[in-house]
Amino acid sequence: MCSDFEPLGINYFAADAGEAFDGVRKMIEDKAALCSNTERLIENLKRARFYLKSDYKVH
Repeated sequence: MCSDFEPLGINYFAADAGEAFDGVRKMIEDKAALCSNTERLIENLKRARFYLKSDYKVH
């Protein structure tokens, strides 16, 4: 086993996920004129992000 190996922690996952959610939100906002469900999509995105930040750490 390699002694230099460091497993990625949950903090890296959370940071990458946060950046991904920000990117998706920006795409939704940029296309807001094309979609009548923009507010609903952004609210669902916020809920998904919150779930990953809170419940993911529990499991």
